[in-house]
Amino acid sequence: AGAIVQDQDWYSVSIPPRRTANIVVTQSGLTGGSVNTYMMFYLKGTAPVVIVNNSAIPVTNPAHETKAFLFRISPNPAEFIADPTLAGGSFIDYTVSLLSITSM
Repeated sequence: AGAIVQDQDWYSVSIPPRRTANIVVTQSGLTGGSVNTYMMFYLKGTAPVVIVNNSAIPVTNPAHETKAFLFRISPNPAEFIADPTLAGGSFIDYTVSLLSITSM
């Protein structure tokens, strides 16, 4: 039987009460904005979304206390598995940064 090996990177951001953290993921070699990266963003309780290069991804804390939120960056299978009978893969260089924390 075949096997799929996939890297998943987990991050945590601490967000003050009733604030939104704006997370930016930048994939090396791509232009900013409106260009999809080869990666997906997943926050628990939400559906994974394709990351737009160098564009803010809002993570909101509606609570009245500071909370830590875990999120995952992982490969977008559509970019790497065109034919599941073939082997392949790639290394993707990217950075994750906190652009800003704003009021809700």
